[in-house]
Amino acid sequence: MTRYIDIQGPDSGGIGRDSEERPEWTVAVCDDDGNPVGAVEFCSTLPAARKYGRELARKLRLEVNDEAMEA
Repeated sequence: MTRYIDIQGPDSGGIGRDSEERPEWTVAVCDDDGNPVGAVEFCSTLPAARKYGRELARKLRLEVNDEAMEA
């Protein structure tokens, strides 16, 4: 089974106190079918998601699939 780190987003993170939609990005370990294996982590900024994804990939020795974009 091949695994990789998947960074996606932005998706809707809900509505903030200022009534504005808040974006969020996801980071997950995925199998070769693209399904998350374990927990999916949510980040409030793209740089935070990329940093976390790279650190996780280095720790687990996995490749990164980064399809995330700016909000």
